[in-house]
Amino acid sequence: MDRALRIGAQLRDEVLDRRGVSRSSEEGQEGAERDGSEEDFGLSDGVFGVGTAGGRDRGEPDRAGGSVGVREVGIAAKLSIMATKTLLTLEQFEQLPDDGMRHELDEGELISMPPTFGLHGMIQSKMDRLLGNYAERKSLGIVVVETGFRLSSDILRAPDIAFIKAERARTLDMERRFEGAPDLAVEIISPSETAADIAHKVGQYLRAGAVVWVVYPKDRAVHVFESKSARILEAEDLLEAPALLPGFSVRVSELFA
Repeated sequence: MDRALRIGAQLRDEVLDRRGVSRSSEEGQEGAERDGSEEDFGLSDGVFGVGTAGGRDRGEPDRAGGSVGVREVGIAAKLSIMATKTLLTLEQFEQLPDDGMRHELDEGELISMPPTFGLHGMIQSKMDRLLGNYAERKSLGIVVVETGFRLSSDILRAPDIAFIKAERARTLDMERRFEGAPDLAVEIISPSETAADIAHKVGQYLRAGAVVWVVYPKDRAVHVFESKSARILEAEDLLEAPALLPGFSVRVSELFA
């Protein structure tokens, strides 16, 4: 199975299993209703049930024959890692010099990313044009590229592409950091990113209220994550967001042409 499909199936199944939602997009959003807690979705220490220790949120036998939750192991590992890292505040992050790299803040940890390769850039440019032109023509909102969004007091993400609805965009100060998540965050995946990396980032966006599109260039696939559903779209499927961009529709294969 392709890497994108393998990772996507894992993330999709875990988020839907945790939330009691049907895996078929045609079956609607039946199942357990969200109660607003991170525990309900396995998002506190690992997204979609993927803990920081690399396991799912289920018990593992201990030496005494009992059960130790992977979440507990994940918390311990996370605290150990944090103790050896220099964490930044958002204020310190804002004082960093411009070194030509893209930076994000992940729970206080500085994440630095070098410039992307050509394939990534081409797809980003095409999606920017498709979404931006449509949103502008229909007066639906604005589309920005690699712009920082403060998701919480110690998390700042800069998605490859972001869409903000018009009513919210009118209230934003364009000379300051945007508070909260975009309405739609698009992330184009690099070969070095792992399933845990992707799940962690997607979970942060979802908790902040965003719809997330995860684009896999080499596999020509897009994974769509919404509050109570997750879908894997392949080449001949249509990429749509009726609640955010009514009428917008593009075949997945066209993103990579």
